[in-house]
Amino acid sequence: MKNQITEKSYELTEHDEEENFRIKLNETYKGVEIKVHTVSLKMDDNGDTATLSFDYDITKCPKKFNQKDLTESKDFTDFTGDVITHIIQSAFDSGKYTFGDPIKANDDSATGNNPKKTRKRRAVLP
Repeated sequence: MKNQITEKSYELTEHDEEENFRIKLNETYKGVEIKVHTVSLKMDDNGDTATLSFDYDITKCPKKFNQKDLTESKDFTDFTGDVITHIIQSAFDSGKYTFGDPIKANDDSATGNNPKKTRKRRAVLP
């Protein structure tokens, strides 16, 4: 990681209308909030290192920042990537993670009996 990220570097926020969480940044980008859509890791051919790829939207941008400049900034992208890496690593270290949606006993969508419901695959982090 390029940046020294700790739990104080960000806050996870939930929004009632969404299943995903948002990340409110602190420190250098205080007040900027992002919504992460897709995160993927690709191992190199030797299996020694992985490259993190992610898609996000800036959902809140204080007036002291220019949203377009942030979107185009390598420093902002690196900081955001380091925050996402910290969140994933913390989840694995604590054992508080799952992949996919938990299957509920009364949820017919898991068995395919309800074609109108679509199951979303996502990593659930603390």
